[in-house]
Amino acid sequence: MQLQLRDYQQKAVQAFYDALPIHRRQLISLATGLGKTIVFGEVAKRFYANVDNSKPIVVMAHRDELLNQAAEKISLIWPDVRLGRVQGKYNEQNADVLLCSTQTLVMGRSVRQPGLVIYDESHHARAQGAMDVLKRLGVFREDGPVLLGVTATPFRTDGLEMGDLFTTVTYEMSILDGIMQGYLCDVKGKRVHLPVELRALRITNGDYNQKELGAVMNDREAVRAVVDAITMHAPNHKMIVFGVDVAHANALAKGLNEVGLAAAAVDGTTPELERKRILKDFSQNKLQALVNCQLLTEGYDEPSVDALVIARPTRSRNLYVQMVGRVLRLYPSKESALVLDLTGASEDKNLQTFVQLMKTQDAKKQDDTVTAKKGSEAKHALQNEVPDMNPNETVVQWQQRLSAADEERRRKLLENANEINLFADRSKFRWIVVGNSYAINYGEDKWAFLYFDEERLAWWPLMERGK
Repeated sequence: MQLQLRDYQQKAVQAFYDALPIHRRQLISLATGLGKTIVFGEVAKRFYANVDNSKPIVVMAHRDELLNQAAEKISLIWPDVRLGRVQGKYNEQNADVLLCSTQTLVMGRSVRQPGLVIYDESHHARAQGAMDVLKRLGVFREDGPVLLGVTATPFRTDGLEMGDLFTTVTYEMSILDGIMQGYLCDVKGKRVHLPVELRALRITNGDYNQKELGAVMNDREAVRAVVDAITMHAPNHKMIVFGVDVAHANALAKGLNEVGLAAAAVDGTTPELERKRILKDFSQNKLQALVNCQLLTEGYDEPSVDALVIARPTRSRNLYVQMVGRVLRLYPSKESALVLDLTGASEDKNLQTFVQLMKTQDAKKQDDTVTAKKGSEAKHALQNEVPDMNPNETVVQWQQRLSAADEERRRKLLENANEINLFADRSKFRWIVVGNSYAINYGEDKWAFLYFDEERLAWWPLMERGK
């Protein structure tokens, strides 16, 4: 049976074709869980049927999971489509739709001239290698192929603006839109303040320096604090836990298993068969926690997950929204999802965003490496560490002191937890309720309004500059 599109998916597809006479490089932004693959699959089917069937349609993605997902969903929408894989050893170019690995194209693989290029997770498209591929495909020529980018996170942290690539945002539906219209589950946030110090870490490419961050979070006490926070605040949830690196993910999984919570870790180095087994065990509820490091941010769907644990500090808005997106899908008896923020990732971000296509300044290339004020050396010490055994005390005395320190640490974790609104701006600029709308002052007499259009079932932003 052919898949039926939801109303907003149909609107997104139609918006693409309405804009096509003027805009040949378009961006569609749909929050995770709203079916962007379904949307671009329908776009591809209609393009081949009604616009140009003399050339193939190229779908670009940077992960196997995304290409597999595209193959599955396009086949549901377009049952008689001929799909070809262009990835590594595969070079199946005699097809209607070419599913292409971005890395394979970056390495120089050529494809037949397409009529339409679809870039999945297109916030990656401004990377130099991807831009070179798009230039080779001809999307910047007036007579070149049409380009459609789709993403849940249409913003970047590297100083390269999406407006250099796309000329218009054709359609947008945010997390809040999806929740209020009943297509995504509600999400609740809880912030737990762990005794870790991040202020001395350098910022590289818009986020914490990976090596320094790993040293902080892999500390024995930091790992134990994360495990304690999970057992206290999410003991009955099925969860995805985001760690910093491979060592951190494995340490967290080990710690959770030691306290009786079934967990396993996966990362980019996990053998494929083992990874599939772990993911299957998780989907079948043989595991309660799936710990990973930047592996499950895109292309992974497990609707039964009802908790996200952010044990990976980040300043990246993209990474934050992608992580939260893992728990938003609807599932029977799942009334809401919990976001347990253990690292302050939510403090300077919110989930209600508007897409802005801005262009970079001429030849602007920012080096986002900012060196924070550091002491004589970057100390990764934690507050309230468990004391070492004094040579003059007995094992019993040391164990009693250890137990007391452990109880004190757990008490502080409970005291330092608070509920947070993931859609509120926690900066000095805050949204306020005005009738059935929302308003925010962003300096002097400047106001932005968010109002709900009941006829179109959509939220609309309105900016006022003042006098």
